[in-house]
Amino acid sequence: MCRYTESPNEDAMLNRYWKFRGGTLIEEFKMVEGRGGSKHRCADGVILPNVSQITLQGKSRKRWHYLKDATTKGQQKIRNKLRGQEVVVVQVKPARLGICLMGQATFSRWLIDNEEFQPDSVDTIAICGASDPVLEPLLKSYCIRVRIDDAPLRSGEPPTGSEREKYAGLNPTLVQRYWNQRWNRKGVVIYDFPLRCSYTAHGLIFPNLEGSSFGAKRELYFDSLDQTGKEKVRRLLRARRQAIMVTTRRKGIRPGMCTMGHALFAPKLLKLDYPSANIRSVIACTRSDNALKGLLNLESFRQIEMVEV
Repeated sequence: MCRYTESPNEDAMLNRYWKFRGGTLIEEFKMVEGRGGSKHRCADGVILPNVSQITLQGKSRKRWHYLKDATTKGQQKIRNKLRGQEVVVVQVKPARLGICLMGQATFSRWLIDNEEFQPDSVDTIAICGASDPVLEPLLKSYCIRVRIDDAPLRSGEPPTGSEREKYAGLNPTLVQRYWNQRWNRKGVVIYDFPLRCSYTAHGLIFPNLEGSSFGAKRELYFDSLDQTGKEKVRRLLRARRQAIMVTTRRKGIRPGMCTMGHALFAPKLLKLDYPSANIRSVIACTRSDNALKGLLNLESFRQIEMVEV
């Protein structure tokens, strides 16, 4: 299920935005119920600007916590309230804008804007402590708006640190399994290729490259290469050699919206420096998430493939 963890900083940022926007706030709204090969997926908040209050269990409120306050019957009533309404989906990170928040906001929009909820419109807001001049422009084509809330955290520190997502990152085993399953270990794998904003491509597979191009080794970490080897990788990208960017998750059998965000935006970061690069994006995972995989059929996300390995 959606595990609700108290996050006072996120709660405070969400509350300030709700007071600005008005209407009724549903905290930790469960967009996906978590069955049929899908994990539960929650939005930090859903705001119904044109709904003055919702009555559950005989109580009328302008603010409900979906997981803590509502019975199963009450949760269904909340879900029904979205039909025909203007809906604002909010995802929050008390940090500088990053790929995880971008993924959560981008894909949350489409987990709400569907036949189940039938909203009249969906506005998606990513709240963070500071923007990023490289990352924010990448959101424009997905109709995601960034809202900056730079109020100090409870610690007194500014909310401008990096995102903390302990399960996001390279899982070499999953890259290796995908490489073996799809490419029969042909070519060369480069791990942790650096991108802008301190991100990396977890794995870059050049399937049509001879292993001898980098000596005897066919799996290499970019930082382990000498300057000649690093420049060779860069030349391959500039020369439009076929490359597959593999995104993984360090822990957990199914990818989440943070993983989806990396698979969507990391290739765009690479293209900023290598505009002619011939890149495919693949999520390698132990088990697919059907709700998220279904979104990859949308025109905006067809460049991403989710593969069980």
